[in-house]
Amino acid sequence: MDTMLQNGDFVRGRGGLPKAIGGTEEQIQRALIRLTVKKGSFPLDPELGSQLHLLRDAKRAHWEEQALLYAKEALEKMPGTEVLGVKAGYSYERQAILLEYRLGFGGREETAAVEIGN
Repeated sequence: MDTMLQNGDFVRGRGGLPKAIGGTEEQIQRALIRLTVKKGSFPLDPELGSQLHLLRDAKRAHWEEQALLYAKEALEKMPGTEVLGVKAGYSYERQAILLEYRLGFGGREETAAVEIGN
């Protein structure tokens, strides 16, 4: 069991206590943390995170290829988690690269969205 996070803060459940999550929901959250944290930025585990921020300097034609490699690297230490594919786009409104990953968790397929801003 883990505690649900949203926008970098705990989600509160009934009575104002942090909401607990488990199963696939917990696995997706853990994957999203590994994908969105900049690799090397967490002092207690410099290997935690991804290099997805480097996509900002890559040519658009290579976004999906690079995003797939970066995600596989970031999630390789998550047993039972597999990166199945990614679609990349760009939001001019948010000035951000938008990635939609297809992830496998022990035979179940789920999607996870990641935004790479400037």
